[in-house]
Amino acid sequence: MLKSLFSKKSNVDEIVTDICEANLVISDINQEISLLRDKSMRLRQRRLAGETIPVPGIDEIENDINSHLKDIEALNVSVKELRDKLINLLIEQGQNFMNKLSGENANLDSITRDAWKELFSLVAKASAIKYWLIGSGKSNHADFHFTEDGNDFIRQIESEFELLVKKKGPSIHHRRLELQNQSVLSQGDRVDFEKTADEMILVAWKKQEEKKSTEEARV
Repeated sequence: MLKSLFSKKSNVDEIVTDICEANLVISDINQEISLLRDKSMRLRQRRLAGETIPVPGIDEIENDINSHLKDIEALNVSVKELRDKLINLLIEQGQNFMNKLSGENANLDSITRDAWKELFSLVAKASAIKYWLIGSGKSNHADFHFTEDGNDFIRQIESEFELLVKKKGPSIHHRRLELQNQSVLSQGDRVDFEKTADEMILVAWKKQEEKKSTEEARV
């Protein structure tokens, strides 16, 4: 527990786990304090009622209570520091991811320029061949209907188009949309990252509570 507080290489999951474990220990200590306070009160009641109750026994219990309270104070400070560390790590990861997206966008820009060059080259070649065939530089599927095998040509074009699209993979347009969506998820101010951190801690805490309840049910 709390190992991630003093580690420079802790990841998000480790920090969240330590926060949940610290909160669980705080809960257990509070229960122990409640029992000790009840025990101390009963001893004082008996002493006030005339029983001979050794003072060191009561003092020892109250010293334990004070020690537990100091442990809780240290744990609360640790949880706060861990939460801050988690938020800062999420912000750092978001910034790193944004830098990565920026690089991918730059790569898409380069691919886009190359694709346009390829398209212009192919259009020029197609227009030249079309002009050589029918004396016109205009290009559309309807021209093939003037040939005996026009429909076959059209089917061949459509088939080759589908194969090329599959070979190329997702379109640049869709890839850019995906990057934009990822960018939105990675952006935000500190409040957004604080909300994300608290949601992660809550989810992990609920899982830990469920696990604890299951283990207690088996006993």
